[in-house]
Amino acid sequence: MIGPQTARLESELLDGLIETAWILMFKAGAFGQPPGSIGQAGRAAISYLGALARAQRLGPVRAVADAFTLLGPIAGFRPDVLDLIDADAIARETFAVLGVPERLLRAPDAVQGIRQDRADQAAATAQLDANLAIADRVAKFQTEPGAG
Repeated sequence: MIGPQTARLESELLDGLIETAWILMFKAGAFGQPPGSIGQAGRAAISYLGALARAQRLGPVRAVADAFTLLGPIAGFRPDVLDLIDADAIARETFAVLGVPERLLRAPDAVQGIRQDRADQAAATAQLDANLAIADRVAKFQTEPGAG
């Protein structure tokens, strides 16, 4: 399998080579003003973006998909098993592993606002349905013989 060999090559050879080149270029001023996330040490995380690297990162996403496949039937008669799952974290991790730019995702507070609006709308609909049911009962009561 090429995946484990590539991972070893990355960690034992490429990471050190890239880090050394990065530090030398950083100290030489080759990058201009670095962003604040890099800090004083001039260190940055190394992330490989090629097709093989993406394929290697798909392991956890596949594991989650397999877990859902196995848990689906159980959730049918024990829905509380789904309480274990942080669906937002799974979705965000899946998007990250698949390379979806984070700028395309809503911020957590925006998501919370959407969910609150949806819950408010559902509550309003439920209240309207309850009011209509009461009005219907009152109307039936008033039209029955001997009522009133």
